[in-house]
Amino acid sequence: MIDLTTIFCPYCNPELGEPIKTETKLVEDMPPPKKIKVTQFNIDVYRCPNCGAEVRSKHRDCPQAGDLGVCLLVCMTMLKYHLRGPLRKGRDFLCYNDSFEISPKGVMDGLLREGDSCKDGYEDWEKLGDELLSKYWVIQGTSASELPEWWLEIVKPEPPCSFVRLW
Repeated sequence: MIDLTTIFCPYCNPELGEPIKTETKLVEDMPPPKKIKVTQFNIDVYRCPNCGAEVRSKHRDCPQAGDLGVCLLVCMTMLKYHLRGPLRKGRDFLCYNDSFEISPKGVMDGLLREGDSCKDGYEDWEKLGDELLSKYWVIQGTSASELPEWWLEIVKPEPPCSFVRLW
């Protein structure tokens, strides 16, 4: 909230005194696009004097593989599925909106890397899918609703994941 006051008349220059009324104006706007943030991580590597293992320092924002950050990978994944098109469209959007230069192969590698990081949970989803097939309604975490001639199941187990089935 920003209060706007004027002390002197812009037309004849005397002091205005107290306002006769206060008007409210709400302005909706978008923030300017954020610039890509580049962070250099200096990773210390140690040799354990006891077992001789090589130990690397870790940080939650430093990816263990590749050089693209988590937020950028998520953005590329969302662009791929929301734009419903070739990888080139996602690359073009990143270049136009964020001035981030990347090749379509780079986008594909990022999508594959994100997919690989989710593979560990697939076995759990297969068990969950078998369990869901035997049930008529599933309500866990989010909601389920009946659609004309269709059923929609929305499941949100822990950790934050979602499973949607429409049949």
